[in-house]
Amino acid sequence: MSLTETADRPAEKLAADLLFGANAIASELGIDVRRAFYLLEHKLIPANKLGRTWTASRRKLREHFETA
Repeated sequence: MSLTETADRPAEKLAADLLFGANAIASELGIDVRRAFYLLEHKLIPANKLGRTWTASRRKLREHFETA
């Protein structure tokens, strides 16, 4: 199995979907980090906190804004 074939595995797809940190979430949303922190801290976007690190799913963020 080559390295390109491993991207088709479910665990690899899940890892590619996850965003770690407010900077990554802000970048994905196209907003500044302070605004991302506001949205995260007020639970206005779907995200979770792992210790001190915010995490979010690209898919869930996309769905959230498509239905909003």
